[in-house]
Amino acid sequence: MNAADLFGPVTPPPEHAGEWTRLKRLLEGAAGRFALVLAGYNRPVYRDQLIERLRQDAGEAAHERLDANGFADFAAFERWLEHHGQAPGALHLVGLDLWLGQGKDDSRLYGFNVHRDWIARLCRRPLVLWLLEHQIREFAQAAPDAWEWRSGVVDFSWPVELESMAWPEPLDLGSATRDERLQRIGEIRDFLAYKGEELSGSERGILGNNLGYLYRSLGEWIQALNVFGYAANAFQNADDQKGVFKALAESAEILGLFGDLDEALGQLNLVFEGFREWGDAREMAITQGRIADILKARGQLDEALRILREEELPVYERLGDVREKAVVQGRIADILQEKGQLNEALSIRQQEQLPVYERLGDVRSKAMVQGKIADILLMRGEMERALHIYHDDLIPTFAIVGDIRSQAVTQGRVADILQARGQLDEALRIREEEELPIYKLLGDVSSTAVTLFKIAGIELEQKQFSQAFEHLGKAYEIFTRLQVPDGLATVGEHYGQLLRQRGDPEKGIAILKTALEAAEALGQTARAERLRNLLSQPGTPLSAA
Repeated sequence: MNAADLFGPVTPPPEHAGEWTRLKRLLEGAAGRFALVLAGYNRPVYRDQLIERLRQDAGEAAHERLDANGFADFAAFERWLEHHGQAPGALHLVGLDLWLGQGKDDSRLYGFNVHRDWIARLCRRPLVLWLLEHQIREFAQAAPDAWEWRSGVVDFSWPVELESMAWPEPLDLGSATRDERLQRIGEIRDFLAYKGEELSGSERGILGNNLGYLYRSLGEWIQALNVFGYAANAFQNADDQKGVFKALAESAEILGLFGDLDEALGQLNLVFEGFREWGDAREMAITQGRIADILKARGQLDEALRILREEELPVYERLGDVREKAVVQGRIADILQEKGQLNEALSIRQQEQLPVYERLGDVRSKAMVQGKIADILLMRGEMERALHIYHDDLIPTFAIVGDIRSQAVTQGRVADILQARGQLDEALRIREEEELPIYKLLGDVSSTAVTLFKIAGIELEQKQFSQAFEHLGKAYEIFTRLQVPDGLATVGEHYGQLLRQRGDPEKGIAILKTALEAAEALGQTARAERLRNLLSQPGTPLSAA
């Protein structure tokens, strides 16, 4: 994996616009024949990002990146060219340090100079040698004949005045828009391209984690997982074991989202043991909480509840951390609520959580608890009380504090109630005009997919099957890209049935089988049984969404 795999392509700054245009013209003009181009750089990450930009703009086949360190000697490089030198597109050769500075007998650059005619016959494609500034001078001296063959020299070294960038601070992910998040991602990537080699391993790890949080908030879970892995390696290289454990814990959370619960649990147990060796009580407690989340996702509610009550909560009580204690009590209430113990869950919300946030003056957290209280009231059938809290208390509060995500979630709760009361037109309006646009603005693709699925549910009730089919398809496409097991199971169950009804039984059966696999992996026994019944029948009526 090269740097661009983690940080993506980059658009060259104005200072490099002329060199960028010249490089592209050189390569386009030499398509299908040998041409030697020397490209100077002083930031490896930026170099890889430029190559990735070329690949993105012209197609992957038009540009190939090759690490010269993979060849034992110059003859190995020549043998590689015998098999790949006729391939289409430009060849970008990086990692040329071992080709330089080793004297006439060992220098592979000297071999390049002597074998230049043979190289030109083998390589019927433009060849770009990426070299540091001083290496370009060495090339001119050590390989004067090959130097004369050059088609051009371009320089992508960073000017000194561009190296005064400020450290990218974390964003408030509760209110930052999608564009703001993407901008901050770009700033972090560029900062690493500018400053990465000057930073300590721990500093690179911190930036990697921040980048991972941003990708995760946008639903780009694979990117997030890769970046947390990058952060863990950066911390490891700095011998910062606490940093390694924190990055691994974030990776485990992503694995949990992918449904790889066993792997996530194993990784978290490793992290817990690491923090225990350090004697870090707070981090041990945080990790125990993450383990409880995984157990909850596996349906092991009693064990998750035990960990929260007996392992995590006492730590915050000893530390006197009233806020974290309230947070854990809220998660205990979540499990009790899932177990159907609504009165006990409500008591915790009202007597343990709410007073803490009121004393702290934390308006947003207080509103979140009020939302949970309304959820319980809704489960108890008290729709009017719940609707009053959602509509009259929470939506205005979230608007005041600028938490548009929570505002959208609350609008969705209102739509749930209206749909249950049969007010389908107004419920649909809220989904389409109040909820969905916010998730799109935030770039929250997972919540976008959930909302599309709920819109389809309303449309199915209204017998608008064509619109429902379109929205189910979009939701399923997102969950397929994200590889979210719960989404594949829930949406797939309905989308697969509708496909069968609309005359595409082969695709419908394939989607129902995928849904069954996901449901079984998540332990959703009731859904798995329904899916098995559907697959055993030649055709079935569409179940309610």
